[in-house]
Amino acid sequence: MVRSPAPFLMLVVALVSGCDDDQHAPAPKPGPSTSATDSDDCVQPTCRNVPLPLSAHAIRLTHAQWENTVRDLLHLAAAPGLSVSFPSDPAPPGDRFGTAADSLLVTSALWHEYQRAAEALAELVVTTPSTLDALLPTAAKSGDDVAARTSAFVEDFLPRAYRRPVTPAEVAAAVALGARAAASDATSEPFLLQVRWILAGVLQSASFLYRLEGGEGAVVDGRSRLGPYELASKLSYSLWGTMPNDELRGYAASGRLSRPDTVTSIVKEMVATPSFDRTLVDFHDQLFRIPAFSGVVRQSKLFPKFYPQFGADAQEDVRRTIQDLIVTNPGTVADLYGSRAAWVNAPLAGVYGIDPASVPGLAAAPTTFMRVEMPRPRAGILSHVGWLAMQGKPKDPATIQRGVFVARHTLCLPIGSPPPAAAGKDPSQILAPTNRERVSGLTAGCGDGCHGGAGGVINPFGFAFEEFDSLGQLRTTDGAFAIDSTGSVPPLPNGFSLPSDFADASSLMALLSENPWTHACYAAHWNAYLNGTSDLRPTSAWLAPVVAKSLKGASVRDLVAELVQQDAFTTVSH
Repeated sequence: MVRSPAPFLMLVVALVSGCDDDQHAPAPKPGPSTSATDSDDCVQPTCRNVPLPLSAHAIRLTHAQWENTVRDLLHLAAAPGLSVSFPSDPAPPGDRFGTAADSLLVTSALWHEYQRAAEALAELVVTTPSTLDALLPTAAKSGDDVAARTSAFVEDFLPRAYRRPVTPAEVAAAVALGARAAASDATSEPFLLQVRWILAGVLQSASFLYRLEGGEGAVVDGRSRLGPYELASKLSYSLWGTMPNDELRGYAASGRLSRPDTVTSIVKEMVATPSFDRTLVDFHDQLFRIPAFSGVVRQSKLFPKFYPQFGADAQEDVRRTIQDLIVTNPGTVADLYGSRAAWVNAPLAGVYGIDPASVPGLAAAPTTFMRVEMPRPRAGILSHVGWLAMQGKPKDPATIQRGVFVARHTLCLPIGSPPPAAAGKDPSQILAPTNRERVSGLTAGCGDGCHGGAGGVINPFGFAFEEFDSLGQLRTTDGAFAIDSTGSVPPLPNGFSLPSDFADASSLMALLSENPWTHACYAAHWNAYLNGTSDLRPTSAWLAPVVAKSLKGASVRDLVAELVQQDAFTTVSH
């Protein structure tokens, strides 16, 4: 066993370089610094010359990326799972994803856990012969010249850990750390001791824990292009969630990542891999708030078909549907919002109002998930019972929250935060015979431009889902009264419009599936996710090529491939 030389802890550090809470009234957003364009070739709403977002330059690895990187860097059979002890990153609010750079901070508690994890991994490597053998280059595996073996190890390991070429000074610093550790401990095997403390130091370094994006070359209009190794790292973490593999690093070394024509072919290769499949799943998990389904609880007296496993089954339903539509098949944005596909087991089929006996295979295997077609008025992910129940109150559907989600998350319409006077208000406080009337009564004082009337979108969008109760079940009456799920949204000053009124959720989703704002908003969400920003800019002219392809039926994979070739991804601000 290699002992831990306490005097070298500092050396290691030296190496480490009238509405309820969910109701929203309109609030003006900061406008672009340049004026709108109305050129014939722009794609509404992407017709504004909005500046590219500012760059973070240093983006800490997410906990999942850290796990994957450690696995691949150290050639482990599986991710070590040490991040379970890391402090959780704050849940991203609003439209933000867990990739936002300004949320990925290194607190003192996280720094302490990074130190512990680095030392544990270093010891794991040097005490596991097969792991050590897989990590060491041939020149470092054996021999009496410990200094030569250590240098060979560092020269091979450091560029992989830092995801870029390293300087002689960086190599010398790592070698010196190992040499000083060996000099302080005459009882341990010198080479293993050096490898251990070099590993512990490197795994705590800023060059390992962060993606550094400084840009290279000429600065044009305040931006420069990412260098080939920076681009390799950004592509790999954005699309695969881990460090660049040897092939991608080879592309950077050969110059292929410096030429737009070859970048196109490389990106197409990357989005066709199973590693990108996991990114597709993670993005949609966050976009549709699928993890929140697990928190759905209903009283069985009010909802007899609710069962304890409902939340987990509802998650499985939507994840399998996204796998079916987008991962296995070349699905589109229109598929996400318009497909009637769902995956149900016997209990979940009952919530959908589907007789399990009518689904082949469920009678014999009631816990197995089978693909079904949802009956009207269901269409798209927002008609799945999990999403509807997540946007629900203990008794009534959460009409306002449903409307806000459609406006803000599906269309990126400028819906601001609720006014202070709205805090704590709930439609159930209004005396009226139906949920729709209670919502209308509660929000009547908000005036136009909020819930209804001129410019109002929240209530009309929310009322489209009125046929679904708080568990997401279809209903035809609310008490003794027939359901009214009709609605309309007049053209808004920002250019958003619907070509017609809608009768229910299905007809609304049909309109939204073809609406350019839906496609622009979806592209803006992906742009935020890929670039580690919370800045949604669906009206940006630089999104126009992506939105044009989306409206023509391009697959989600192709849209992402297009996004990572735009200047917003391949350049950094200065």
